[in-house]
This record gives sequence, structure tokens and C-alpha cells, in this order.
Amino acid sequence: MIHNEKPIGIALIICDRVITDATSHEKTIVGTFNYVFAKSFPCAHPRMTIFVAITSGQGTANAEIKCVNESDQNSVMFAMKGVIPFKNPNDVVELAFQFNNVTFAKPGLHSIEFLCDGELILHRRFQVAILKPTQTP
Repeated sequence: MIHNEKPIGIALIICDRVITDATSHEKTIVGTFNYVFAKSFPCAHPRMTIFVAITSGQGTANAEIKCVNESDQNSVMFAMKGVIPFKNPNDVVELAFQFNNVTFAKPGLHSIEFLCDGELILHRRFQVAILKPTQTP
């Protein structure tokens, strides 16, 4: 990014999916969650979508979103990279990253990190836990 101001993070939401209206481009966030429950491990979570909203960017930024297992030496579970064009620093850029069949080897604390040009912009923790027989997700 060729400027002095880094983007400002507005939102990072973990959900099942994000629907974008074809006409208005408005986003509908469906099925937010803070935990991933499993009956046993390793487990495959069918779909995890990360909604990110940022502002105050100028030019282009090299972006990266990644899931880190904080309970296992900050190992990267999955990641995606791309370039974000900012037309105007007052614009809000909304992004949705969908990951399918995410495998979690064991329970523990995890986090989603969103970076622009290598700098952490947004950070969000969530738990991966065992589902107890009397518990419902």
C-alpha cells in the first residue's frame, strides 16, 4: 500500500454464509457462531464463512485471512490471500471468505486473523469444543 494510513477494521464475523443481493449489493449474514462443536476429533466443519468490513484504505493492499490454532503453537489451520483495491478512503470494503470442510484435529482456542500488507487489522477468537451428550449446538 502506498500511503501512511493503514486500513481500519470495522467487523469480523464468523458465520455459515453471506448472501449478497444482486441488485443492491447489500449483505445478509446467516448463522453467526462463536463455537464449533464436534462429537469427536478430528472433525470436519462443513462450511465457515468469514465476513470482514474495513475502511480508510488507499490504493491496493495485499490481504490475508487465516485461521490460527492458539492451543497448538499458533499453527495455521487454513488461509487465503488476495489484493484489495480501495477506490476511496471513505468507502467501506466488505468481503466474504468461504472455507469448506475445515478440519479441526482437536478442541482448543482458535482465532481468525485478517492482515493488510502484513499488519494485523482484525482478530477474532473462537472455541472448538467437544459436544457433550446432553448438550445441543
